[in-house]
Amino acid sequence: MTTIAGRIARGVAGGIAGGPNAGMSRTAPQTPAAESRAGSRDRWLLMRLLSVAHSVPRLADRLIGERGSLGAVLALSDERLRQLGADANGIAIIALLREAVATLVEPVAPDRPRIESPAALVQLLFPLMAWLSVEQVRAVFLDSGQHLIANEIVSSGTADCAPLYPREIVRRALELSASAVVLVHNHPSGEPMPSASDREMTRRVSSALATVDIALLDHLVIGRSGWASAASPSENISTLRISNARDCRPMPASL
Repeated sequence: MTTIAGRIARGVAGGIAGGPNAGMSRTAPQTPAAESRAGSRDRWLLMRLLSVAHSVPRLADRLIGERGSLGAVLALSDERLRQLGADANGIAIIALLREAVATLVEPVAPDRPRIESPAALVQLLFPLMAWLSVEQVRAVFLDSGQHLIANEIVSSGTADCAPLYPREIVRRALELSASAVVLVHNHPSGEPMPSASDREMTRRVSSALATVDIALLDHLVIGRSGWASAASPSENISTLRISNARDCRPMPASL
């Protein structure tokens, strides 16, 4: 059975392109003539919608006559619509259109937030990584404005080691057209002090990305007691405790 939503999609899509005043600007000043054209447009749109629901032919005229515009008609209560002659299908279509319009104009959070600082990224990832029992490495790929493109797990290992291959980071960054990367990994020991191998891997990944003009902005280490940067001097950490993290096994010399 054909749904109301499906009939709306076919009916409206099939009629809007060729409808009256299809090329009329919606931002032009509303002179009396323009207001008349807008009223004709609204009446025509409403007729198209209601005809899909097989409502009475003159219902659009009554509704526009009552409120003057399609937007005002959408604000009518179901009871008032019923009093003006709308049947159940007509009321359902107007309710569906009302919900669709509300969804379109509702502010939404950006799907690619800007990562403005290491602390902001830690706040995002700390709940996901701080209590893991094995080391996990994530690569956060950013565009030229430091907006998030992707946040991906690139390695999982043991309680004290997670192997990482710079060539894979470079390959994925190129696939995503990223301009910058931030590495993030956890220390299951709870202490975030970067190990010597953490700093060495930072240098290797940074050098590999630099060959394709992509920046490694930072390499963050998360532990239950805080976080630190493996790309900064060892004293620049967010906790005073000393790490007991062991160095990961040596990586191959090649990318």
